[in-house]
Amino acid sequence: MSCARRGVARVNDLDSWRDHRARALIGYLPANPDQPEFLTLAEAARLHAASRGAPDWSLAAAAETLSLDPGMQLGHMSSGQRRRAELVCALAGDPPVLLLDEPFANLDTQGVEALTAWCEVWRAERVVVLTSHGDLPLSPDASWDVRPGEALRFAV
Repeated sequence: MSCARRGVARVNDLDSWRDHRARALIGYLPANPDQPEFLTLAEAARLHAASRGAPDWSLAAAAETLSLDPGMQLGHMSSGQRRRAELVCALAGDPPVLLLDEPFANLDTQGVEALTAWCEVWRAERVVVLTSHGDLPLSPDASWDVRPGEALRFAV
């Protein structure tokens, strides 16, 4: 099965498919961990912050809020810690757009509460797009119902 790509996704009027400057404005949390396991959280976050043009970004507040040790190797973290670490990488450099794929997966109650509170703050200052197969602990501003082979349906 092939997937046709139609349309354009723009960030600050830059085409995200063609312009690396647009991609630097997007923080992405994948559904599955994709950071190299040999990196520490601090190293992974610095890498992402530098790629977004913010090499001096500090992960201290995010790491503290999410109860993470910046010096811990990603490969030595539990699945919940790893999920929170991947979120810190998505936040590195304070991108104005966040794409969060299943952000509440593998989080304990404290992690869900912290992420929910952050999402409430973030949506006032940036674009937050998240996917979920289950119930969300917050009410979205808008939603899309995505089904294979059907047109995208948008609801406000």
